Amino acid sequence: MLILSLVFLKECFHVVLAGISDLPEIVELKFDHVFFTARTLTPVTLILGGKNPCYVDQHCDIATTVQRIAWARFHNAGQSIMAPSYILCHTDVKARLVQALKCCLMQFYGPDPRESRSFGRMVNLEFFNRTRELLWRSGKVVVGGQVTEAEKYIGKNLHH
Repeated sequence: MLILSLVFLKECFHVVLAGISDLPEIVELKFDHVFFTARTLTPVTLILGGKNPCYVDQHCDIATTVQRIAWARFHNAGQSIMAPSYILCHTDVKARLVQALKCCLMQFYGPDPRESRSFGRMVNLEFFNRTRELLWRSGKVVVGGQVTEAEKYIGKNLHH
């Protein structure tokens, strides 16, 4: 802990030594990142959830950006706490971004993602139903949107 206080400003980095009974109080505090270690010094990252927006400006490499966003969003059928929730973009890149995302999704999953072995399914009907409801309330679907309840399948979706 002494080394950390020499390297980092106290305003940027803080170490709290606490036990399991202190956990509820600690997670109520406003931290950017909470990192816990166990008795064996096994690192664990506590993810508290929330929204994960992406911002794409007019100076980015669109091809690289869409590959990263699409991979993160559709990994495990989007059932990852770190999956991007939505994209905000500069108006100058919107049309190129949407087109590049369409192409990227085709590259990842083919013309029919339902047939792709790489495109996952929702983990249960509760997640399926919640996601289906969000899909139809979230704006205009420009890619995908197909649903098959028996398979818990929701096609790749891109809204704007």
